[in-house]
Amino acid sequence: MPAATKPSVRRTRRLSSLSLLAPLLASALCAAATQAHADLVLETETAQLGKQGEFNLSNALQSEQDSDGRALLTETQYEYAIDDRTEILIEPFFYEWDSPKTGAHQSGVGDVEVTLSHIVIAETDMRPAIVLAQKIKVPTATNDAIGSGKVDAQSYVIIGKSWGDTNLNINLGYEYIGKVAGDDLKDQGVWDVSLDFPIAEKTTLFVEGFGNTAAAKGESGTQAFGGGIEQRLTGRVNIFAAAARDSDHVTTLRFGLNYGF
Repeated sequence: MPAATKPSVRRTRRLSSLSLLAPLLASALCAAATQAHADLVLETETAQLGKQGEFNLSNALQSEQDSDGRALLTETQYEYAIDDRTEILIEPFFYEWDSPKTGAHQSGVGDVEVTLSHIVIAETDMRPAIVLAQKIKVPTATNDAIGSGKVDAQSYVIIGKSWGDTNLNINLGYEYIGKVAGDDLKDQGVWDVSLDFPIAEKTTLFVEGFGNTAAAKGESGTQAFGGGIEQRLTGRVNIFAAAARDSDHVTTLRFGLNYGF
């Protein structure tokens, strides 16, 4: 299966073993007092950043299936609001697992992504928020089939507008791929658009589209469309599920928990 930094679309595969459900379950014991937001239900990064000192933890189990085989992974996000306009996001991929229909299975520790976001224009009734973000992929993967061993970077702008409990977010960015000898991977333009809105008192629906330009010479860009649903269990904890299908015929399913601190 080709590799992917975002599920099925951005082609640097992030896979994880079912054994990593242990940190997911352990973190449930730590849920504290702020309202949870389901970051991992979406590919789109949002302009609705937390208030100073707020911390959010998300964990998800993801399955990816295409004609070449199947992948399972757990995703983890640690999100902390440094102040009311600045947030840091850390995404470690503790263990990755790939099961192709032909060839050997691959597994190992994955890469770590770190993103710093800052609101440069705050949202008002008449204008959207504008957020600048910079992501760095730290090459911590222990298996060459999982990670490139090179640093990648992605710069992007987030445009976000809220109407009550309804949120629209647009991401426009460019990803700089660390070049590997003998590999023809290219830098990519990336885009994401999402809309989320309540459909019941404790239930939120998410819809989105996302994609990128060609990842390699001779290939075309990839687009995907999906949706998800979030159910608030308490003011601290919610659960969510999402599904997506891309133009490379990859089906992605994701289930997870989210905790606010």
